[in-house]
Amino acid sequence: MKIKFFIVFSVLFVSVLSFWGCSGDPVSNSPDTTSSGGIILKIDKSNAPADVAIVTASLTRTGFQPINASMNLLSDTSATLSLNLIPVGEWHLKVEAKNNQMLTLYSGETDVTIQDGIIIQVSLTLLPVSQGVGGIEILVTWGSGITPPSNWVDFPGNPLLSQQNLWWEFGGLFHPKIIYDGNGYKMYFVGVANASLSHTGYAVSTDGISWTRPSSLPILFPGNPGTWDSQAAQAGAIIKEETGYKMYYVGWSDPYKAWNIGMATSSDGINWTKRQLPVIYSSSGWEYQIVPFSVIKVNNLYYLYYTGRSSNNKIGLATSEDGVNWIKHPGNPILTAGFAWEGSGVMGGSVLQTDQGFTLVYSGQKDDAFGLAHSPDGKTWIKDPANPVFRKNFTAKGWGSYQIAYPHLTVINNQQVIFYSATNSSYSPFKIGMIKKIN
Repeated sequence: MKIKFFIVFSVLFVSVLSFWGCSGDPVSNSPDTTSSGGIILKIDKSNAPADVAIVTASLTRTGFQPINASMNLLSDTSATLSLNLIPVGEWHLKVEAKNNQMLTLYSGETDVTIQDGIIIQVSLTLLPVSQGVGGIEILVTWGSGITPPSNWVDFPGNPLLSQQNLWWEFGGLFHPKIIYDGNGYKMYFVGVANASLSHTGYAVSTDGISWTRPSSLPILFPGNPGTWDSQAAQAGAIIKEETGYKMYYVGWSDPYKAWNIGMATSSDGINWTKRQLPVIYSSSGWEYQIVPFSVIKVNNLYYLYYTGRSSNNKIGLATSEDGVNWIKHPGNPILTAGFAWEGSGVMGGSVLQTDQGFTLVYSGQKDDAFGLAHSPDGKTWIKDPANPVFRKNFTAKGWGSYQIAYPHLTVINNQQVIFYSATNSSYSPFKIGMIKKIN
């Protein structure tokens, strides 16, 4: 049986992935065949399995000749493998570990981007390269089976909540949001009736795993005909305070036009009263359609994280002293796409505050993987070097093998979990499941 290994990236001085190239100006997305860089692959020979003799590395890219290198762990004195003269741009790296008969025993793959004259770190911080020289150093660790290359594992009992034969959720369940109220857990989710009409539903649980619905009706409905939210009332961010609950939802009257953020309040988390007008309006460009994902309170100031929908989704932040009057962060967007797995954009912005700072979970625009970002202040974010921390092919029994989306980071019984929506085909309704963080 073929055993896979996964690649953990590091670079001298900082535990992040970086690439090196010759000196020059930052390049655009268009291919550049005149500038080149290189990759250094560092092998931990002492911990390599005894049956591994050869390690090969291959870089491939459409329109370019493959670049290959190999190392014999039994005879070579060096513990590094170098690939040089790589034209700048995006490449696919595949590393294989083989025995003496050249049978592949372990393999790992990732996309890498070589750029000219800068070091690119997972944090997306660009640092100048001294004398045009930098490096990528990949530390290979050996694993077994098909365990994801992170400590996030899909719950084997997924899905936790599925569509019922109800008119308002015929298209599936989306956007799960979890609140603990002292007596148990409340889940708010979006039920989609069709491409334009959607409502907010509600479920309860004592353990965060087994969920029941107190009612077959939505708890939040779209507005009357002619109102700004006449077609959608999708719960996106909820906070419970001593005075009650605040819900921030996305609404629209036409799914192809502007989406704005509305607000509803409740004393019990079940019966809600909507404000008449939006509290945050969309604008133009990447914020033409905005979707709230989470709201937290930092030093008596509300932080609301939202996605701006476009061909290149981005994540933004707005702040408020009273939860009603909002100011968009001047440094927006706070998170953008920069890696191949993310596609052309990022979506989400579910934020959890801990003693160590802030953690944000998001998805790429391709809806096939989740990543994490970390921040000391909730405003400036560094992407996790282990990203993506979860992919659709790691869903239990393939229940989300087609698409995973709308991750929500929270804590259940003192354990960090990510609730999310997924489906295993283009014609199956989305359902809701959970990923658990293991130590």
